[in-house]
Amino acid sequence: MILKLISRSKQLVQHSPARITALYAVLALLLFSAVLLVGLMPADAHAAQILEPKQISVALPTLAASFNPHEQVGHDQMENMDHGHDSGLSVGTALFYTARIVYYTALLLAAGLMLWFSGIRSGSDEQRKRMQQWSLPMMRVLLLASLLYVFASARNLMEGYGGGGPEWVRLFTETNTGQAWLTLLILSLLGFVVIKASDTFKLIWALLLLAIESWSGHVAALQSNMNLGIVLDFIHLACAAVWSGGLVILLGLWFADRKEAGRFAERFTTAAWISMALLVITGASITLLLLPSLSYLFYTSWGIWLIVKIALVALVIVTGALLRARVRRGELPHGLMLKVDASLMLAITLIVGVFTYMSPLPDNAPVRFHKMGETRHFTVNITPNEPGTNQFEVKIWLPEQLGEPSEVKLLLHSRDRKQLAPFEVPLAIFADKSYESFPGFVRTSYHAEQMDIPFPGKWTAELKVVDKSGGKLDESIDFENY
Repeated sequence: MILKLISRSKQLVQHSPARITALYAVLALLLFSAVLLVGLMPADAHAAQILEPKQISVALPTLAASFNPHEQVGHDQMENMDHGHDSGLSVGTALFYTARIVYYTALLLAAGLMLWFSGIRSGSDEQRKRMQQWSLPMMRVLLLASLLYVFASARNLMEGYGGGGPEWVRLFTETNTGQAWLTLLILSLLGFVVIKASDTFKLIWALLLLAIESWSGHVAALQSNMNLGIVLDFIHLACAAVWSGGLVILLGLWFADRKEAGRFAERFTTAAWISMALLVITGASITLLLLPSLSYLFYTSWGIWLIVKIALVALVIVTGALLRARVRRGELPHGLMLKVDASLMLAITLIVGVFTYMSPLPDNAPVRFHKMGETRHFTVNITPNEPGTNQFEVKIWLPEQLGEPSEVKLLLHSRDRKQLAPFEVPLAIFADKSYESFPGFVRTSYHAEQMDIPFPGKWTAELKVVDKSGGKLDESIDFENY
């Protein structure tokens, strides 16, 4: 499909390049105007309150006090879908993901094409001529895809926030995410100039384009090792661009000139093999940075999509090995292998467009535990149940003749670090105004509002209760947080 679009654009360019370029420029201007018009529309009367100036922060990864780090890099809505808060896939959501998938495909192919101008052998005039012909339509696709991607992402990010135009302006001028989007659009426009420049400028442009994307991805939300994560993500994207861009060039040459395809394949298979090795290494390293444990892969849709992506990459490695062996024997690349490789590339790009919008970490759910007994009932609540400060609440119901307990303790045991001594929660009685009651029982309520859960993992809350008759209750409640 991509090659058909390129072929049609090539035919149009041969007839009237100035008119076609002007047409795309007008369309790009209209799309960008649509972004501004949506932002300049009056805020709805029932929208959330306007962000105050002090709420906007320019420090990565926080967008504002009202935007958490995941919202800045576009995670929250998908995480809600992860946990069943969305009833289904709406048309708007489908279009949003389509825009992301098209953008990532165009990004990798455009960057890869520009990188390969510095990678082909000197004297490969026919290859260079073909690549130059494909450059202009590829830049048009990138510009349109970037505009749609920025429009869809910005609209999704600002949904539910009032303020109209001024808040949209501040999104693009006072936040890292907005500034990255503006830079992306500027680079997409500069692409039309770069295709006529030297190979060095093409190389620099491609690297800058990939750097912007790596700077605004999941790794930018890391609280530690952020710089390392961004570097790894940049290398990962660059290798993906070399592989995917080179594959499309090879497939295009295979259709246009089998002899040139054979010559390019000698260069491509070696570069693809090195790129794939680096993709595996950097991908694994980024995953280890994002996840405290590999077991988290099975807790979220992000992890499941990543597992599927890994399986597809394994198939790519097998296909690439067969292709490389064929080229080393001096044979032309097999058309079926190229088509399978291209199909796998598109499938991987589709997954990337979806799972880069998801949070790699599971949602933490508050602990709500209640148990009824013949002689005593109890409730243990932990809110919000995440690393850091939490509110603990314990309610004990004892028979009226016993009254309040003589002793209540709540201990936290780490099941991951069993060598650590348990953490005691400093409970204190409080005036509970809730209406839970059981005939014949007296309720006593305790809470602790400033108790920290020091780190994520598997925990056991041990409740120890001693009543005035000497009776004891010892109950364990297992829970996890991420």
